[in-house]
Amino acid sequence: MRLLPALLSSAALLLASCSTIDDRARERAAALDAMPAPMREAALQGSLREGMTADAVYVALGRPSRVVSGIEKGVRRERWVYSQMESREIPAWRDAPYRLSNGAVGFLPAYEPITVTSTRDRFEVKFENGKVVGWGGL
Repeated sequence: MRLLPALLSSAALLLASCSTIDDRARERAAALDAMPAPMREAALQGSLREGMTADAVYVALGRPSRVVSGIEKGVRRERWVYSQMESREIPAWRDAPYRLSNGAVGFLPAYEPITVTSTRDRFEVKFENGKVVGWGGL
């Protein structure tokens, strides 16, 4: 029974993260209309430019996995980090019981790999005072 809530919440997260540029552009239409044409065009193509606002980056790349904020020497800094889920299989063996013809229990090795899922940071966008100052892979 615990599986159903986990599946439903996973499905909701997946659907929320699958918005398209067009979906995000409709969501932030007023902000896009107020942007200079080169910034708007870059955002609608999924590209980044220095000086872009958070709204433009949101339209171009979507919601970040996490946001890290702070102030350094009076400058408000923010990093948007985009992550990716990764799964890998770890080989694992266990002793599987079986019943012998005389009623005794024997054991045979059974291969049962373990799947481990983790999140890995892949890309970041850096802002200073609300404007993009850089980006790159991690």
